Amino acid sequence: MLSRRRIRPTLAAMLAAAGFLAAGCGGSSSPSAGPFHAPAGYVAYHGSDYVVAIPAQFVAKPGTVSDQPPGSTVVRVTKTGSLAGAPSEVLLLDNPHLTFTIDQVVNNLEAADRTNTAVSDPQISVAKTTVPGASAARIVTESYVAPYSPSDPTATTFNRKWLMVLIKPGHLLDVVVANAPKRGGDIDADAVIDSFRLNQ
Repeated sequence: MLSRRRIRPTLAAMLAAAGFLAAGCGGSSSPSAGPFHAPAGYVAYHGSDYVVAIPAQFVAKPGTVSDQPPGSTVVRVTKTGSLAGAPSEVLLLDNPHLTFTIDQVVNNLEAADRTNTAVSDPQISVAKTTVPGASAARIVTESYVAPYSPSDPTATTFNRKWLMVLIKPGHLLDVVVANAPKRGGDIDADAVIDSFRLNQ
């Protein structure tokens, strides 16, 4: 679906998600149960269908991603509100026009990792999880090495953790936490993902 130009963990790179994932996932717990609670140092971000914790000092701004269906929304959350030189990012993608199953979405992501020539040493793992009110959900943990940015070709390790939530068939929500740890990226991906709640 989207081109996976892994120059850095921006949405074009992050969003091969609007279509992919490997079946045969192991079961996992349901952190997204119970009332919403933002951990210390985090605040609530309210989307149209959900609430999730984001770092308190970060700024959420609307974004765009090429090749997304009309009606999709993208929110990028960074410390400065700018992607330039951001070592950490939270991406919130709401696609109400998904034409894949959630496992096809993950399969596509894995295939994109394996075939992207700009990326080396891709690692990906997938687990089923439960989000109350959702049809299905997956947690994808991913790492790879790629140039840090178009202006900085230094090989950099990126870590990304995705929560893919199929609200109902055809409607996918993605929460993606991306960090470049050696560049100072230190968002607690579990704090963000475990806080996620659908509006009931």
